[in-house]
Amino acid sequence: MVELSISRIAADFIVLTLCAIPLLIFHKWVEPYKRGFYCDDETIRYPYRPSTVSRHMLIVIGLVVPAVLIISTETFRALTWERKCRNEFLHYQCRRHTVPRIIVRLYVFFGYFLVGVIFNQLMVDIAKYTIGRHRPHFIAICKPKHMEIQHLAISGSHINRT
Repeated sequence: MVELSISRIAADFIVLTLCAIPLLIFHKWVEPYKRGFYCDDETIRYPYRPSTVSRHMLIVIGLVVPAVLIISTETFRALTWERKCRNEFLHYQCRRHTVPRIIVRLYVFFGYFLVGVIFNQLMVDIAKYTIGRHRPHFIAICKPKHMEIQHLAISGSHINRT
Protein backbone atom coordinates (compact mmCIF):
# COMPACT_ATOMS: atom_id res chain seq x y z
CA MET A 1 0.00 0.00 0.00
CA VAL A 2 1.41 3.38 -1.02
CA GLU A 3 0.40 6.38 1.07
CA LEU A 4 -0.26 9.50 -0.99
CA SER A 5 0.79 12.71 0.70
CA ILE A 6 -1.40 15.81 0.54
CA SER A 7 1.73 17.94 0.95
CA ARG A 8 3.32 16.21 -2.08
CA ILE A 9 0.22 16.88 -4.17
CA ALA A 10 0.19 20.52 -3.02
CA ALA A 11 3.91 20.78 -3.86
CA ASP A 12 3.19 19.44 -7.36
CA PHE A 13 0.59 22.16 -7.93
CA ILE A 14 2.94 24.82 -6.56
CA VAL A 15 5.74 23.68 -8.90
CA LEU A 16 3.32 23.67 -11.84
CA THR A 17 2.23 27.20 -10.93
CA LEU A 18 5.83 28.38 -10.56
CA CYS A 19 6.63 26.96 -14.00
CA ALA A 20 3.70 28.92 -15.46
CA ILE A 21 4.73 32.26 -13.90
CA PRO A 22 7.30 33.04 -16.65
CA LEU A 23 4.48 32.72 -19.20
CA LEU A 24 2.48 35.34 -17.33
CA ILE A 25 5.54 37.58 -17.13
CA PHE A 26 6.14 37.25 -20.88
CA HIS A 27 2.56 38.07 -21.81
CA LYS A 28 2.08 40.95 -19.37
CA TRP A 29 5.39 42.77 -19.04
CA VAL A 30 7.94 41.71 -21.66
CA GLU A 31 8.07 43.67 -24.90
CA PRO A 32 9.24 41.94 -28.07
CA TYR A 33 12.48 43.12 -29.63
CA LYS A 34 11.70 46.01 -31.98
CA ARG A 35 13.16 45.14 -35.35
CA GLY A 36 13.75 47.58 -38.13
CA PHE A 37 12.38 46.98 -41.60
CA TYR A 38 12.60 48.18 -45.14
CA CYS A 39 9.37 49.22 -46.80
CA ASP A 40 10.39 47.51 -50.03
CA ASP A 41 11.00 44.15 -48.32
CA GLU A 42 8.84 41.70 -50.28
CA THR A 43 8.64 39.19 -47.40
CA ILE A 44 6.50 41.54 -45.28
CA ARG A 45 4.27 43.00 -47.99
CA TYR A 46 1.61 40.29 -48.23
CA PRO A 47 -2.06 41.14 -47.66
CA TYR A 48 -3.60 40.45 -44.28
CA ARG A 49 -5.59 37.25 -44.01
CA PRO A 50 -7.62 36.39 -40.91
CA SER A 51 -6.62 33.38 -38.84
CA THR A 52 -7.64 30.04 -40.27
CA VAL A 53 -7.59 28.42 -36.83
CA SER A 54 -9.54 30.26 -34.13
CA ARG A 55 -8.27 30.53 -30.57
CA HIS A 56 -11.11 28.29 -29.36
CA MET A 57 -10.26 25.60 -31.91
CA LEU A 58 -6.60 25.79 -30.91
CA ILE A 59 -7.53 25.23 -27.27
CA VAL A 60 -9.80 22.32 -28.15
CA ILE A 61 -7.23 20.64 -30.38
CA GLY A 62 -4.25 21.41 -28.15
CA LEU A 63 -5.73 20.73 -24.72
CA VAL A 64 -9.11 19.00 -24.86
CA VAL A 65 -8.25 16.34 -27.44
CA PRO A 66 -5.11 15.19 -25.58
CA ALA A 67 -7.06 15.20 -22.29
CA VAL A 68 -9.78 13.02 -23.82
CA LEU A 69 -7.12 10.69 -25.23
CA ILE A 70 -5.39 10.39 -21.84
CA ILE A 71 -8.68 9.69 -20.07
CA SER A 72 -9.87 7.16 -22.64
CA THR A 73 -6.51 5.35 -22.75
CA GLU A 74 -6.28 5.08 -18.98
CA THR A 75 -9.92 4.01 -18.69
CA PHE A 76 -9.42 1.33 -21.34
CA ARG A 77 -6.27 0.17 -19.59
CA ALA A 78 -7.98 0.03 -16.20
CA LEU A 79 -11.01 -1.83 -17.53
CA THR A 80 -9.14 -4.42 -19.58
CA TRP A 81 -5.51 -5.06 -18.82
CA GLU A 82 -5.30 -4.04 -15.16
CA ARG A 83 -8.51 -5.84 -14.25
CA LYS A 84 -6.88 -9.15 -15.24
CA CYS A 85 -3.77 -8.50 -13.14
CA ARG A 86 -5.32 -6.64 -10.21
CA ASN A 87 -3.14 -8.28 -7.53
CA GLU A 88 0.14 -7.34 -9.23
CA PHE A 89 -0.31 -3.57 -8.89
CA LEU A 90 0.27 -1.24 -5.98
CA HIS A 91 -2.71 0.09 -4.08
CA TYR A 92 -2.91 3.74 -3.09
CA GLN A 93 -4.26 5.34 0.02
CA CYS A 94 -4.68 8.96 1.11
CA ARG A 95 -5.69 9.70 4.70
CA ARG A 96 -7.21 6.26 5.22
CA HIS A 97 -9.18 6.45 1.97
CA THR A 98 -8.42 4.09 -0.88
CA VAL A 99 -7.60 5.96 -4.07
CA PRO A 100 -8.30 4.14 -7.34
CA ARG A 101 -5.21 3.50 -9.42
CA ILE A 102 -6.79 5.22 -12.44
CA ILE A 103 -7.05 8.50 -10.48
CA VAL A 104 -3.36 8.33 -9.58
CA ARG A 105 -2.38 7.55 -13.17
CA LEU A 106 -4.55 10.37 -14.55
CA TYR A 107 -3.00 12.76 -12.04
CA VAL A 108 0.52 11.72 -13.11
CA PHE A 109 -0.10 11.84 -16.86
CA PHE A 110 -2.02 15.13 -16.74
CA GLY A 111 0.85 16.54 -14.69
CA TYR A 112 3.40 15.48 -17.29
CA PHE A 113 1.19 16.80 -20.07
CA LEU A 114 0.69 20.20 -18.40
CA VAL A 115 4.40 20.60 -17.64
CA GLY A 116 5.13 19.80 -21.29
CA VAL A 117 2.54 22.33 -22.48
CA ILE A 118 3.92 25.03 -20.20
CA PHE A 119 7.56 24.51 -21.21
CA ASN A 120 6.67 24.23 -24.89
CA GLN A 121 4.80 27.55 -24.75
CA LEU A 122 7.67 29.10 -22.80
CA MET A 123 10.20 28.07 -25.46
CA VAL A 124 7.91 29.37 -28.23
CA ASP A 125 7.51 32.72 -26.44
CA ILE A 126 11.25 33.06 -25.84
CA ALA A 127 11.94 32.39 -29.52
CA LYS A 128 9.21 34.78 -30.70
CA TYR A 129 10.31 37.59 -28.40
CA THR A 130 14.04 37.29 -29.09
CA ILE A 131 14.62 35.92 -32.60
CA GLY A 132 11.24 36.46 -34.18
CA ARG A 133 10.68 38.27 -37.42
CA HIS A 134 7.97 40.50 -38.80
CA ARG A 135 4.77 38.86 -39.96
CA PRO A 136 4.28 38.45 -43.72
CA HIS A 137 1.40 40.97 -43.52
CA PHE A 138 3.36 43.50 -41.43
CA ILE A 139 3.08 46.38 -43.91
CA ALA A 140 -0.67 45.81 -44.41
CA ILE A 141 -1.27 46.04 -40.66
CA CYS A 142 1.33 48.70 -39.79
CA LYS A 143 0.53 51.05 -42.69
CA PRO A 144 3.65 53.21 -42.33
CA LYS A 145 3.54 56.78 -43.60
CA HIS A 146 5.97 57.22 -46.43
CA MET A 147 7.77 60.51 -45.85
CA GLU A 148 10.44 61.74 -48.15
CA ILE A 149 13.61 63.10 -46.68
CA GLN A 150 14.26 66.36 -48.48
CA HIS A 151 17.70 67.06 -47.10
CA LEU A 152 20.15 64.77 -45.32
CA ALA A 153 23.38 66.11 -43.90
CA ILE A 154 25.81 63.68 -42.32
CA SER A 155 28.60 65.28 -40.34
CA GLY A 156 30.68 63.31 -37.89
CA SER A 157 28.45 61.17 -35.75
CA HIS A 158 25.33 63.34 -36.04
CA ILE A 159 22.65 63.08 -38.69
CA ASN A 160 20.62 66.20 -39.36
CA ARG A 161 17.37 65.74 -41.25
CA THR A 162 15.26 68.56 -42.55
